[in-house]
Amino acid sequence: MFAAVMAMALVAPWAHDAHAPAPIPSCRQAGELIYRDEVQGEDRKARFTSGLDAARQCLKDGGGLQGQIMIGQAEFALGNREAALADFQAAVRLAPNDPDVLYDVGYTDNALGKYGDAIAELTEALQYAPNSAATLMERGEAYLELKKYAESIKDLDAAIALAPDNADYYIERGLTYLRSGNYEKSIADATKALQIGGTGDGAAHYNRGIALAAQKKIDEAIADFSAAIPLYDDPSDVLRDRADAYRSKHEFAAAIKDLDQAIGLHGDQPEDYNTRGNAYLELDDAAHALADYNKAIALRPSEAGYYFNRALVYRSQERYADAIADLNTAYALDPNDADIPLNRGWDYYLMNRYDDAIADYNRVPQSAREQYLFAVIDRGEAQAAKGDLEASIRDESAAIALDGQASRALVDRARAERQLSRLAPAAADLERAIAIEPDGADAYQLRGLMRLDKGDIDPALADLRKAQSLNPKDDAIQINLGWAEYRKQDFDGAIREESAALALDADNVVAHYDRALAYVARKDWDKALADLDAAIKAKPDDPEFANERGFVESNQNKPLEAVQDFEKAASLDAANALYPFNIGVTRIDLDDYAAARSAFDKAITLDPKKAESYMDRGFAEVMLNKFDDAVRDEDKAIALAPDAFRAYYDRGLARLRSGNARDALADLTKTVALDPQFELGWHRRAEAYGQLGNYDLALADYARAIGLSPANPQLFNERCWLRATLNRDLPQALDDCNQGLKLSPDAPAILDSRGFVYFRMGDLDKALADYNAALAKAPGLASSLFMRGVIQLRKGATELGQADLAAARAASPKVGDLYAGYGVKP
Repeated sequence: MFAAVMAMALVAPWAHDAHAPAPIPSCRQAGELIYRDEVQGEDRKARFTSGLDAARQCLKDGGGLQGQIMIGQAEFALGNREAALADFQAAVRLAPNDPDVLYDVGYTDNALGKYGDAIAELTEALQYAPNSAATLMERGEAYLELKKYAESIKDLDAAIALAPDNADYYIERGLTYLRSGNYEKSIADATKALQIGGTGDGAAHYNRGIALAAQKKIDEAIADFSAAIPLYDDPSDVLRDRADAYRSKHEFAAAIKDLDQAIGLHGDQPEDYNTRGNAYLELDDAAHALADYNKAIALRPSEAGYYFNRALVYRSQERYADAIADLNTAYALDPNDADIPLNRGWDYYLMNRYDDAIADYNRVPQSAREQYLFAVIDRGEAQAAKGDLEASIRDESAAIALDGQASRALVDRARAERQLSRLAPAAADLERAIAIEPDGADAYQLRGLMRLDKGDIDPALADLRKAQSLNPKDDAIQINLGWAEYRKQDFDGAIREESAALALDADNVVAHYDRALAYVARKDWDKALADLDAAIKAKPDDPEFANERGFVESNQNKPLEAVQDFEKAASLDAANALYPFNIGVTRIDLDDYAAARSAFDKAITLDPKKAESYMDRGFAEVMLNKFDDAVRDEDKAIALAPDAFRAYYDRGLARLRSGNARDALADLTKTVALDPQFELGWHRRAEAYGQLGNYDLALADYARAIGLSPANPQLFNERCWLRATLNRDLPQALDDCNQGLKLSPDAPAILDSRGFVYFRMGDLDKALADYNAALAKAPGLASSLFMRGVIQLRKGATELGQADLAAARAASPKVGDLYAGYGVKP
């Protein structure tokens, strides 16, 4: 909005020669004071006060009509316009048919805003002087103020016809055209006035600038305002309008500079502070905007709009309670302003006070059509946030019925329909929204997410990239774009997009979390951990964040830290079976099988249909030598997941360790059938074949296992041991043990096995050397103690031999029975 156009008193009432003073000394003195030209720097008030005194003396001295008129003119010049009007009316009584005196009355009525009286006096004056251009112009101005534009133009046309070189008349007619909305003619008259030139150039530039601004010719308008400013002693109105022009160009800094000057001239105008506050708000300078609104409110505390604008600053600062307090004040001052409950409802919405928001939206009257439409749309959003999707759809449908072009309502309805899995109508709403508003980022974003739901990743990415191009500062779009890249397994792209979101909002928790997931996918654990730390710092009560950090820590070989995070997640969400499950898995990594079993107990209570929980509890039970419990748990796992090879493996392991090699063999055969690449399946089946005495099949399975894991020294050790215990293929057994030691030098178990190979081969010295080496690494190893005792006895060192045998039996009472089964006795 531009400021009101400045009306100008263009012709002084004492400009008529008919009022020249009579040759009375006091009258002559009054005339010299009142009618002479201004002297630079003189005290105008003192001059006209002296002129008034002289005019009153003139009247006393017999000056008559001239004295009465000069009194009125001096009073007018001193700003005493009611007194001047009374004086001029007294003059009319002295000369009722004098057009100049009638003009003076009409002019003064105009100055007092008595436009109807002015028109009556000026019309009477024109009866006696129909060709008075000044009188026609003055009546034209009165008609203008009464918004009788046709009558005003008629008078001004006549004045210009009588005085075509008077720039002031063109300015006044241009002003009439301006106020009546005829901007082209207003511009033409202002241009003509400037061609003629004169003291009204400032007004001509100013009025033309306003007309140009109304035509959206902002640069030309600014040029005229700039030309007008130095021509005014007080250019504050022009500065305000130039500020408005700058604001319309989004040149807010320039607008603020003009308003600074206007405030410097008139620091008591609250609207200047309010307008400058608006400019600061556009620049996101909340501090300066707040200071200006505070000043405006201090100067005019009854203005609702100032509280409304300050509420917008508070909202930008997320000070929603303060915003609502200001809107309460604004509403009390102006309960008919529909924008106030509409905006207060939005602040309640941002505070998650959805019922309060809905109550405010209900206060917006239907008569305020634009605000009512937005209230219905916003009410639909609040209903959705409450979880009442059907109510949301009803509201958005009502909004669409009010305005079929309401694309935002279509997008909101599509969002609710998507949540209700009504995908076809949701898709139709989005297509319609995009057709109505091709530059609407929200519609493309939601369509992209719906396509992502369906797994149509490339079309989803295209939509999200379109949304991002339309609204590059929306971090939510960047986040969703990153998630789509993640779904495409373009983890570098996901990291790039989430990083862009964080560049827009460094504290965005979702962006940190999603980027962490991408880093996890790349196994960049340190960067994932840094993002999860940031997410947890911002939102410490989110169990998902703690759980994911536990996962990262477990992959960083930090099981204790991982357990702490999984336990934190479980404390935050005690109903989620995933968290105790993860605790159990990590406790297994820590070899804390009892704690693992307890954690799986909780997981199974929360989710009795999860096969993995039974499977892993069964494994913990195997490690606790609770083989029957393990078999029962693996039975349940297999019932829930018949193709879970690990369940068959764990059940086979339990049976193998309990001595049930035959049933173990069946489970392990199923294991390798389900997953031929599972090395442990071949490994344990080889062990089962060995226990069942099927040497060739055991060797074949060890060969398969070694083929899958050629760097596993344990496999070479076990094949070496199998051959040694059966006393078969001893050279190959020796090769196996040597290969095992190559992979794991000085391993006590492999040294023990090679010692037995040497014993079988009759090389007691090498056997003794290996047992000594094994015992140096593991002094309590019962098998090495027993065999060293046997060798010592055979070499005649009876005392040493008996001591080793006693130590072996103390460490493992059945060690003698084991070796007796291999045909070895002391």
